Amino acid sequence: MHDASKAAFVALTLAVSLHSAGWPRQALAQTAPSPENALKSIRVTEGVELQLFAAEPMVEQPVSMSFDDRGRLWVLQYRQYPIPNGLKPTAVDEYLRTRYDRVPEPPPHGPKGNDRIAILEDVDGDGRADRSKTFLEGLNLASGFALGYDGVFVAQPPYLLFYPDRNHDDIPDGDPEVLLKGFGMEDAHAFANSLTWGPDGWLYGAQGSTVTAIIRGIEFQQGIWRYHVATKRFELFAEGGGNTWGIDFDREGQLFAGGNTTEPLCHHVQGAYYIKGFGKHGPLHNPFALGYFRPVKHNGFLGSALTGGCVIYQGGLFPERLDNRCIYPNLRANAMRVARLDRDGSTFTTNFQEDFALSSDVWFRPVDCLVGPDGALYAADWCDVNISHTSPKDRSQWYPPSRSDGRIWRFTPTGTNPRPQAPLGLEKLPSAELVKLLTHANAWYSREARRILGERRDASTLETLKAMALAASDEKASLEGLWATYVSGGFDELLAVRLLEHPSPAVRMWTVRLIGDECEAPAALHAIFLKLAGEEANPNVRSQLACTAKRLPGEQALPIIERMLQRDADAADPHLPLLLWWAVEDKAVSDRSQVLAMLQAPAAWQRPLIRDTIVERLARRYAGEASAEGWAACTELVKLAPESGLRNRLIGAIDAQLAVSRMKTPPAELSQILDAMLSEPHVAPAVLRLALRFELPAALPKALDAVANADIAEADRIGLLETLGAAPHPECVARLLALLAKDVSPAVQTAALAALQPYEDGTIGDTLLQRYSQWPPQLKPRVSGLLVSRANWSQTLVDSVREGKLAAAEVGLDQVRQMLLHNRPELTAQIEKLWGKLQPSTSREKQGRIKAVGQILAKGQGDAARGKALMMKHCGVCHQLFGEGNKIGPDLTGVDRKNLSVLLSNVVDPTSVIRPEFVAYTAQTDDGRVINGLLADSTPETVTLLDSRNTRTTLPRDKIEALQPMTISLMPERILDPLTDQELRDLFAYLRSDQRP
Repeated sequence: MHDASKAAFVALTLAVSLHSAGWPRQALAQTAPSPENALKSIRVTEGVELQLFAAEPMVEQPVSMSFDDRGRLWVLQYRQYPIPNGLKPTAVDEYLRTRYDRVPEPPPHGPKGNDRIAILEDVDGDGRADRSKTFLEGLNLASGFALGYDGVFVAQPPYLLFYPDRNHDDIPDGDPEVLLKGFGMEDAHAFANSLTWGPDGWLYGAQGSTVTAIIRGIEFQQGIWRYHVATKRFELFAEGGGNTWGIDFDREGQLFAGGNTTEPLCHHVQGAYYIKGFGKHGPLHNPFALGYFRPVKHNGFLGSALTGGCVIYQGGLFPERLDNRCIYPNLRANAMRVARLDRDGSTFTTNFQEDFALSSDVWFRPVDCLVGPDGALYAADWCDVNISHTSPKDRSQWYPPSRSDGRIWRFTPTGTNPRPQAPLGLEKLPSAELVKLLTHANAWYSREARRILGERRDASTLETLKAMALAASDEKASLEGLWATYVSGGFDELLAVRLLEHPSPAVRMWTVRLIGDECEAPAALHAIFLKLAGEEANPNVRSQLACTAKRLPGEQALPIIERMLQRDADAADPHLPLLLWWAVEDKAVSDRSQVLAMLQAPAAWQRPLIRDTIVERLARRYAGEASAEGWAACTELVKLAPESGLRNRLIGAIDAQLAVSRMKTPPAELSQILDAMLSEPHVAPAVLRLALRFELPAALPKALDAVANADIAEADRIGLLETLGAAPHPECVARLLALLAKDVSPAVQTAALAALQPYEDGTIGDTLLQRYSQWPPQLKPRVSGLLVSRANWSQTLVDSVREGKLAAAEVGLDQVRQMLLHNRPELTAQIEKLWGKLQPSTSREKQGRIKAVGQILAKGQGDAARGKALMMKHCGVCHQLFGEGNKIGPDLTGVDRKNLSVLLSNVVDPTSVIRPEFVAYTAQTDDGRVINGLLADSTPETVTLLDSRNTRTTLPRDKIEALQPMTISLMPERILDPLTDQELRDLFAYLRSDQRP
């Protein structure tokens, strides 16, 4: 059963639009079109037709659906969204995360809301719901549900609840049982969602981005979690993945989830780490993950980044070209798309295939899909022009959510009205009949039959199920037999031994996983694992073996890992290198001596996986431990390195770790090794950087010579300059200024400017301004950017403008604002005389400009090819589009670029609504600096700001006196002013282009 609880409306968030401001109110219809008119606006793919299954008032704000064993459609209606009832907000942060006055008690004691779960039934079989009954109401931001175990599981953060209905009369037997407590509830966009039964009988769920869960001591924001009903075990299956929304499993049981990343799907594997919005959500909870997976690579047209609520179609009814394809809602684009899943080593790529459904109606908001017992595809339509709430701090800016609309659409093959393909009422069928349904062409039947068999645990079926699993002729039947045997309690060591030799890779993969779920392998199975580690040909099996090794105790895991690290070809796999690192990392401290023993032989260091993935991360892991044992392990690694290049890479890794974590006392033995290396004729830049951090006396003069040496690689010189800036020495100033006077690359000069930032020396400002006319154009804004960071340098800059030595136009308005933050009355008065009082344009002025640009665009056609060059010049400094440009501001590829009113509003008035993760900050340091920028990285020890000129500044937290969000966008106003009318048309032609394959 696809109990997909794609809830929380999670991907409808600020995290994917350009600024998520919505539409100008005057341009919007105030009410939804009738279901009949909405139907007329939807165009579907060839061979498929559409009908309305249900609409308001029968269903309102549907976010999650599930068919029961009788073929009735259960619908969760999220009518309370977005604010919980009965709780008082006490604080809202810059990311709209809300704190409430208390943790609500679970139902029925806590405050009641307007959410409900209803049961819709098509009595006469015409493909449209005839009646509805309410199973449960009064829920308060209930964001997901699943049917099973004679009841209903409901996610209503902070709880996972179970409502029993043992007599199946569609009335809860009593108050719910609280199964879990601790899901985050700071933001209804990101609540726990997508309750889905896995092939292994666990109940899987997702949690989105802007909430924090702490469940049984496990803390996480976004990720995939799971709960085992019989044993009451809870696990975080995988961490990260964006504002995750929607879970489905393919025919081999691979887990895919949608959300608001810039690709349609994440392929989640056990124990892995996935990308997060790190500036907004903080780091991964394992600080030594030292890497993460991105969503699966997407090829071809995407449409927008909102792709939650997907389904891997396995209904056996649609045209063959749609079979086993990912059909995903494209929420922002009022569309549904189809992507083909292709293998890419141990993971997948997605490839755009076709549009499944397109609507001209901006109220069409598909948020959840599932396949019914008839093989048709059902889509829940949120039906609201407003797809995200904006800041609760300013409700006057909201476009009121429509809580009384909602539709369920039914997609069928053209000219058909399919009926259920086998008997319904599965709960009443004998177990033997359920076993027969496991191989049904419509996966709804196999999933539902497996769920019921897992609840019954009927021993009489086990021999048949084991025979199915062991049969070699039909992989689907073998997998279904394996899964059903496991959920029925018949999976044992003898069966596992045989299945590990099964010809189907998927069967072997799942056998490895099910053994590993117990976190220890019997001796006979461990011996086979060792054999597979060296001989297994299939990358998916090897992927799961690496995931399983992480779960096993060190004495079992490390021999497996060591053999897998010998497979050189896996160094090019998208997943396997990091999976093996995470398995090593899990044992790095608990089994330190055994981990280091794997590296005793010099030949081991020549293996690509060890050389390129493991050893540098291991050095960082031990350096980050910041203990005597950790430093001893670092020293041992450096000694074990069989040649100087590897040794230098290890030292560079230790240095990289110390850039984001602090060191109290340099380790003596490693310091001695570095001292000896400093005496050599040629000292590697990595050695110099670490020696500078260790404050070894011989390091500074050699480092200063190196940064001035044009024969040394530019990247190495820049790295040294960054280290010099992090550990300032007054004697560096003259050498750094001399470097700026030379004919060196702008990148090195930029790094030298950044290295000058910690110094208060007033001569720096004088020197830089004296040479201002000599700087190349790309460097001048960086020079002025450095000068405005300190009050004394700012005064020197203002004096130069006042005396006519420098044009006022050379200083950007954002830099003028930065000087005002020094709060020096005399300086402020001089600034206002030169630049006037800096006030943003009025709303009326901006609306006039929006209207004027719109009229210009309407008067002619633009050339997208010419527009691309304009985009890269004016926008690409901060934004990416179709993979080109810088990643400072939002990636424009997945935003609502087709909607001209939204696009114009965000370009002309960038401060109107700023996406939370792109709020700029002002840092004030204890040595008098004021620095603006986006929060590019945040660790317990450091904060990194990224300014609009792509300059990064890393500040130790203990040096920051204040870190405050700015009220204006880092994106400058009037960015369109230099463009001619035709250039405006060209720019917007490219910004709004599809770039279809």
